[in-house]
Amino acid sequence: MGGGPVGLLCAIEAKQQNFREVTIVEKRGAYTRLNVPQLSPELKKHLEGIEGMPKMKHTYGGASFSQIESPLLRKALSMGVILLRPYLVKGLRGSSEMRNERYKHIVLTVQECEPDGKKVTSTSVSKEIKANLLIVATGGGAAEDPLITKILGFDYQKLSPESYMAYGIFKKTKPVGDPEITDDMFKAYESIAKRGGICFKTADYQYMLSSLSGISRSDFELLKQDQKILEQLIVALKRADTKTTGVREEIKNVKNKLYAFKVDIQRARQLVSRTYPCVLVGDSAVTPHPDTGMGYAAGFRGYKEVKALLEKLAKTTRPDDDSAAFQSFNDLYEVAVSEKALEGTVAICENNIGLLESYRSHLKQFTTQSNSALGTAFQIDLEIVDELIANLNMYREYADYFKHYYTLQTKENWEPLQWIHGPSQLWDEMEFTWKIIDNITRHKPLLKPQLEALQKAIVVDEILPFSSL
Repeated sequence: MGGGPVGLLCAIEAKQQNFREVTIVEKRGAYTRLNVPQLSPELKKHLEGIEGMPKMKHTYGGASFSQIESPLLRKALSMGVILLRPYLVKGLRGSSEMRNERYKHIVLTVQECEPDGKKVTSTSVSKEIKANLLIVATGGGAAEDPLITKILGFDYQKLSPESYMAYGIFKKTKPVGDPEITDDMFKAYESIAKRGGICFKTADYQYMLSSLSGISRSDFELLKQDQKILEQLIVALKRADTKTTGVREEIKNVKNKLYAFKVDIQRARQLVSRTYPCVLVGDSAVTPHPDTGMGYAAGFRGYKEVKALLEKLAKTTRPDDDSAAFQSFNDLYEVAVSEKALEGTVAICENNIGLLESYRSHLKQFTTQSNSALGTAFQIDLEIVDELIANLNMYREYADYFKHYYTLQTKENWEPLQWIHGPSQLWDEMEFTWKIIDNITRHKPLLKPQLEALQKAIVVDEILPFSSL
């Protein structure tokens, strides 16, 4: 269920292990993503080792999805994988109930849909597929899909504090070829890529994902409404703090297409359905924070665990009992999923610390400019902010600790730390802190002085970095 890179890898692996019939159900009529995800050396080596895959042109640590998805699909089809596209899964039921209240088989009802994957028509073809295993690789939207949450029974936890981000679309200045970017753009691109950030590449423009820490909800709404201010801010912003996305260089020739959007992270509380032979992989299992890289990395780890699961299912001597194989998948993939979620937790803590530090500097200015009664009120707010920053630093340390714990786990030294026994409780505790932060900063335009200075700094389209204002 899902024909992106992770779903394709799983389908190819199933055919390589001689499973009789493998079907991909993909709702998109064609591949349209332009992303250039950062690929680990292990993932690059694996992709290039697949027979029939062309030599990929890597762009500063990444390769476009167009170089990955189409060749993988051709490979899958050449092996006999069945492709239903564009099709939606409209329903499912269990078949062959076992003694442990699980079903041995799962029966999917799929229906042909519009090429955009959003709706079916009255004349759409419908069919059923009976399967021994369903692999869900539909991306982060799985958490909002009733089929996955209510019927398959997967439960998700979301870390909801808002970390504001923006896309910058930069004009290409060199002829077609590789690389196709200016020196300034390359510096910023490379800086983000080295830290696992997301960079995009198309035939006409370069895209960069840039973090906006230290802004309130009021600032965020302003940036969304005023395209020109957002454009100027992204171009001029040069932050020395490299703990999150990293230093941004001054970049020219920015096209008037920038978008501000909210970022949060989520993960499934369990990775195997309690009732059906079904597992989650990729962004369906965990949606990482963009500052910490693409979901494809976590998805590749999930593919490796699916490979081990397929091997165990193929060797199962008791057809009515596959619980050990699924439990092993859940435990081993738990490590990668938790690591990704905790990396995002650290990034969100750091971004919100930046927000509070910005707010604190504003409060100190107000305190010195106010009368004694008002100054006392601001002083109380300062104490609250200091306590919140201390809490965030504590949460960051806990997240780092849990991540370190998961990193040390191996198949030989396995002492699983269940998500619910540590990180999940951490996320629950953090929610209360986010609400306080939101309440005290929501209507405070913390960027206003910087934006005013930015407006004054513009001379004939020449924009200076904040550090020189």
